[in-house]
Amino acid sequence: MQFLTIFFGAFLGTASAFALEAWRRYRDRIEKQFEGILAAEAVLLTQRNSLLSFIGQTPNGQNPFANLKYAILNFSPQAIDFSKLAFLGAGSDPQLILELDVEQENYRNAVNTAELRNKMLDEYLKHPGTRLESLDNTGDQVKAIGDALLAKNVREINELAWLAIQKAESKNHEIFNRLYKFAMKRFPKQKRMPFAVPKKSRVTSDSPATSA
Repeated sequence: MQFLTIFFGAFLGTASAFALEAWRRYRDRIEKQFEGILAAEAVLLTQRNSLLSFIGQTPNGQNPFANLKYAILNFSPQAIDFSKLAFLGAGSDPQLILELDVEQENYRNAVNTAELRNKMLDEYLKHPGTRLESLDNTGDQVKAIGDALLAKNVREINELAWLAIQKAESKNHEIFNRLYKFAMKRFPKQKRMPFAVPKKSRVTSDSPATSA
């Protein structure tokens, strides 16, 4: 009888220790997943703030590239660490990780296109056939006459860069909202989500033509 008591006591102790260890591992996994979501949201907000900061340089949604001035670009270099989000593929919204990747590509494309615009503008202004025609007192309006093909390229890249930034901002808002809702369902018992869903910006696509 004493042997059985010892045996069952040891068995229950082992089972209890195993259960506690399994619970600890589960909590650690959930905590890491939660931290991965928070890190992704922080990157999305940082990228969005840099996009909105650039968009806010001109009023009423006008194209800030629609001129012959170099654009000051201070876009965030941060990127989402997808190694911490692999669990999303097995979640209730498996497409979410793919959409996050698309959003990041849109952001990178917006940054790269804006940088390319500055390089193409530099090429146009430094071309030996380019001549400044007029420059107002503020320096905001620069008109030039030069190579027709280069001028056309500048006008086109001005529009493409602006559209890319607007698209990146819109996709950022959409995917953040989707990720936030997923997290609220996935981690209902976790600490309150520290980030709120940002308001959608009011950006119009109407913009004046470049004076190249």
